Amino acid sequence: MGKSLIVIVVATLKTVDELNRVKETIKKLPSVSELRTNVWTGIRNIPENLSIIRLKKKAYKVDTPSIEATNSIGKTASKIDETGTQIVEKLAKNGRVSFRKIAEDLNISTNTVVRRYEKLKRSGTIKVSIQIDPIKIGYRASAWFYVAFSSQTSLSAIVETIANIPDVNLIVKTSGVYDLLVEAMIRDIEQSIAIQDEIASIEGVAKMETHVIRPKPMLPLPQEYISTF
Repeated sequence: MGKSLIVIVVATLKTVDELNRVKETIKKLPSVSELRTNVWTGIRNIPENLSIIRLKKKAYKVDTPSIEATNSIGKTASKIDETGTQIVEKLAKNGRVSFRKIAEDLNISTNTVVRRYEKLKRSGTIKVSIQIDPIKIGYRASAWFYVAFSSQTSLSAIVETIANIPDVNLIVKTSGVYDLLVEAMIRDIEQSIAIQDEIASIEGVAKMETHVIRPKPMLPLPQEYISTF
């Protein structure tokens, strides 16, 4: 009997119909025996929690600046038209591209691009960030902890406690079997076990499931979400 393989897929969707279409497409793939869905209802990105950044601010290599884009979960949704979307896509692919080049590609004036960019920043739709290579600064894997609570009344306190654990860089509120998805960048299996034990010891945590996967090629990824809580 062959080994089973767990694949984690993150999809950005606008409607339930889109979710259903993605699920049906995945189910039809060869060898897919089970599919579990979690809807993300809130996100907290905390890259500043990486211990190497907390302890030594210049100990990492800075790569190309990128743009993070929010899906406005938990916030007042801001409308973005086709031109705004195209500007975001250009910047997400290359954060160093000039406003003049974007204007030429979109056949609009440079002043229009500048105004739209500033408006997108003011509205919180995008923010400028740097990218780092996690492997180059000593991380070997990414640990995902799915956490369920015995009661929702202690949710805020638990989130704050988890957010203070070094190397936890992402916390996601989910709607499904588990209440939280916690991602931590890890250097070795001992660190993964230590973080798992620390989360499990928090009062109110009822059960937890852990997966260790390859680290992301860069942090944050292009168009990664802005925090919503």
